[in-house]
Amino acid sequence: KLIARHRKIYLTKEKGFAEAGTEHAVFAVKGLKVGIATCADGSDRKNLQALVDNGAQLIYGPHANTTGGTTAGWYKFRDAWAGPKGWVAELKVHAALHNHAGLYGREFAPPAGPDANTGWASGAWFIGPDGATLAQMPASDRRSDS
Repeated sequence: KLIARHRKIYLTKEKGFAEAGTEHAVFAVKGLKVGIATCADGSDRKNLQALVDNGAQLIYGPHANTTGGTTAGWYKFRDAWAGPKGWVAELKVHAALHNHAGLYGREFAPPAGPDANTGWASGAWFIGPDGATLAQMPASDRRSDS
């Protein structure tokens, strides 16, 4: 059963391959109102605010960031979300972020890229409405840990 449809709003390298969305849809999952901020959508606080304004209690943020190919680089990139002065605390919402969940298995090879930022970091992070980290995948500077 399809309960919602989401389209990424801010297209980056997908331009020309995907159609951008315009809605900040919120939908119920087991009684919890959830909104999605895909990749670059989560880099703009206004998108998160729009989801909260539409009733989101949890924001799910899937990402595809290279950030040098380390989990430490990815967490540094996402710092704006967490902490007592981060976006999540300002919005009083829970957040669940992950980067490249499909690459957790060793059977998947990270995609190669021609730019200097090649390397795809995995990572998972759960943030409470006060901005505190509830749980996260340990940060590492070693690419082999991603």
